[in-house]
Amino acid sequence: MSPEKLSSVVQTAKDICSSAGVRFTEKRQKVLEVLIDSPRPLSAYELIDQYQLSYKEEIQAMSVYRILEFLKEEQLVHKLNLNNKYIACSHIRCCHDHGMSQFMICTSCGCVEEVTISSDLLDSLKQRVFESGYTMISPHLELACVCHICKLAQEP
Repeated sequence: MSPEKLSSVVQTAKDICSSAGVRFTEKRQKVLEVLIDSPRPLSAYELIDQYQLSYKEEIQAMSVYRILEFLKEEQLVHKLNLNNKYIACSHIRCCHDHGMSQFMICTSCGCVEEVTISSDLLDSLKQRVFESGYTMISPHLELACVCHICKLAQEP
């Protein structure tokens, strides 16, 4: 991502945090920047390694986990349960609710695509959950997939 776009995304994240009345500290910003700059989702320990490479300073695992939880609560990052990794939200700069995110995760190379599910589909899913006697806690969906590049590589 270009420095200008990165700066714009970070400024929007600061504004989101300010509007919510929470602090967007320098370490929180740096962790978010690492995730934004990463071409792939990162585990907490991969994030620590990249943070140290990028900023030439140590960060403790417990701090990273607390920061990731904060960023997740502020909807700036998503935790992908399928591979236990984190990814920056692709909609930070949009400044409006995008409904339910769906993540297509390539099981071969690990790349991830975030898309938004239509409100009709979300309503249908919520209705099915309700009819089944459950209460939806999180509408977050992850699909194990193979990206088009890996699919082409696998073809004879």
